[in-house]
Amino acid sequence: MTPQAAVSWLWEFSKKVVWTVTLLYIVSFVFAMVLCWRELQFIGNTAAITTLITESNETFRVVVGGYLIKAGIENACKIVTSKQTPQEETDDNAEG
Repeated sequence: MTPQAAVSWLWEFSKKVVWTVTLLYIVSFVFAMVLCWRELQFIGNTAAITTLITESNETFRVVVGGYLIKAGIENACKIVTSKQTPQEETDDNAEG
């Protein structure tokens, strides 16, 4: 696998992870809301559901935060490499 293919695969994989976690977050949030509504109707206590909401929020925050950091680093690398002019690249190759 070439380095470009590996980067492309990683990029697509990270998008799939973010979309999957987002979908799971939405499903768990809706599930928790339904359970809260049912518990309030029958029991009046929602203490157990708050853990589900808190943990799913934390997981979503970590995944999206990690993705944003990864995207920021990739963009910074692209900007740095795109600022090199062809003359600078030729000079760098001649020195190395």
